[in-house]
Amino acid sequence: MSNNDIMTGEELGQKLLESVRQMKRGEAAWVT
Repeated sequence: MSNNDIMTGEELGQKLLESVRQMKRGEAAWVT
């Protein structure tokens, strides 16, 4: 694993938030 693969907690949080937003958008698209 290189240093580039290591994320800070903040970066991880941002990626998690983005993933959740995309999932919610996807679910909303499927539901409607």
